[in-house]
Amino acid sequence: MSTSELDKHKVDHLFLLIGENPLPNYVAARLLLNKGGTAYLVYTTGTQKLATRLETILNTEPIGLKAKRVPLNNGEADAYQIHKAICSELETIKDGKIGLNYTGGTKAMAVHAYRAVLSKEHPETVFSYLDPRKLEMCIDLEDPHRRRIKVKPEMLQVELVELFQIHRLELKANPTQEAQLPELAAALAKVFKDEDQKKQWDDWYGIFREQAREKKKNRDGDKWKSKTELAKLSISLEKLPPEIETEFKLEKLIGSDGKLSLQAVKEKGVFTEIEHFCKYLDGLWLSCFAFKL
Repeated sequence: MSTSELDKHKVDHLFLLIGENPLPNYVAARLLLNKGGTAYLVYTTGTQKLATRLETILNTEPIGLKAKRVPLNNGEADAYQIHKAICSELETIKDGKIGLNYTGGTKAMAVHAYRAVLSKEHPETVFSYLDPRKLEMCIDLEDPHRRRIKVKPEMLQVELVELFQIHRLELKANPTQEAQLPELAAALAKVFKDEDQKKQWDDWYGIFREQAREKKKNRDGDKWKSKTELAKLSISLEKLPPEIETEFKLEKLIGSDGKLSLQAVKEKGVFTEIEHFCKYLDGLWLSCFAFKL
């Protein structure tokens, strides 16, 4: 279904139940609120900080959304308190379409919030929830069938920085906007499709790992050697699949001795730390291949 199909179910006032994962609340607010609409963030003592952060984010959205917190304090399982808090807000709404998305919060919050909104018999009230397994927004209708609307990437793009902010986290640095060594990532993807070549890679990577890792394990398990020690390493290309050797040469990662040179990796400047290249070979290349797609 298209975005226009979802537009039919948008509201001016949307009640959201804030749980420990605020992302579904953010998605619901962005997809179900009309421009200039208001989100009512129903939260408890345990989710107060998440509700406060979400309120700030929604209030700064370019489409002119407004957000208002509705506290339940410690009444996440108190039917009377939940009903009273939501009905109190409903009384202040004079016009506009009303909705309740009951994806988050406790089961008791969902049940009693539903009853509170339903009791007002407001015309065209929209009840909805987000199905995380199927990535669908489900709209409750009077007929026996729910309307399921697929949430596609083009409907709502959430930047990584914003995703961190929603969860009250901060990025220490701006995320890279480009795939690292994308052609090498593509070559590795092809290698993993062939059992013989994959075995070749596993054998070679086992040697690489043995030379690049500390011999002693710490509390968190084994770790990469220091950047000074890594810069001194030259790894033989014996047992390496030919396609990967070709990419190493094209990227100028081979030293004068014909081996993979981690000093050359450092000088290339694609990775801020040599250890990041080691992690790349350890499996992060797959995300770069996906980025390339």
